[in-house]
Amino acid sequence: MSMKAFSWGMSQKVGDPTTKLVLLIICDHYNDSYGYAFPSQERLSEFAECSVRTVRRHIKSLLDMGFIEVVATPNMANKYTISALKMERTKCPPEEMGRTNRANGEDKADLRSLNNPYLISNKLDISDNTTKTYGDLVYQDHLQWLAKQDCGIKYPRPFLGKLREIIKGKSALPNEKVYEHLHKLFVEVQANPKGDLQSYLMKSAQTINDRLNKPKDRVLTDQAKALMESNFQKIYKATKDVAGWGGLDYLAIRKEYETAFKQGSIVFSHTKQKATADEILEYFGVK
Repeated sequence: MSMKAFSWGMSQKVGDPTTKLVLLIICDHYNDSYGYAFPSQERLSEFAECSVRTVRRHIKSLLDMGFIEVVATPNMANKYTISALKMERTKCPPEEMGRTNRANGEDKADLRSLNNPYLISNKLDISDNTTKTYGDLVYQDHLQWLAKQDCGIKYPRPFLGKLREIIKGKSALPNEKVYEHLHKLFVEVQANPKGDLQSYLMKSAQTINDRLNKPKDRVLTDQAKALMESNFQKIYKATKDVAGWGGLDYLAIRKEYETAFKQGSIVFSHTKQKATADEILEYFGVK
């Protein structure tokens, strides 16, 4: 067990509890001397208490997000490296690592990373599907493009992670949907270059988050609409020409009350605090 690797794993935000668990199990098996972990997928499955197929799916998520890289060797368990730790491997020769030779007598381990972005997932025994996911597009194609831009982004991969966190926010949006939004954003900026690319990407990610998390209006029945109008009339009658309630903007009050009624709550202008439709009625003394 590597305490350094495990501590690093604990501090990462991956957006899914099972993906985080698989990452921590890999970190728990990390060998500081070799610079990688090599638990079999069956062992990962046993520790995570899920199927091997599920383990493969979450390993692919970790690959797409850049948390790990995988060295695939024939007839042996995959080797998982964590480049963020910057650990050096020992100079132990490949034969002592237990690699099996290929037909020509020499093993050439396949490393999936940005240096070799188009290695297919079946090399890793994860899936037979060779189609790129949105995560692949973001952390392979768009990451390479971003790294070539002179826009003040010193570390492109962590910057992509930040954009991902901004878009996802506190929502339950699946990772692949987050990457879909990121992919579309990068397609847009590549087609229409921006002067301050870094600021534009940050602001655009926040705009996407705001749009995705915007409360949806309720679909009101005729009965609900009648109740809403009746309650507003109660506010009007309780405050119109009544001492202490002078100068009320009833158009603004109607709009705020309707929004709270449809969405559940708003930041009420009279109290500067979040209020439900019922709490607005209580404020005007009609409930």
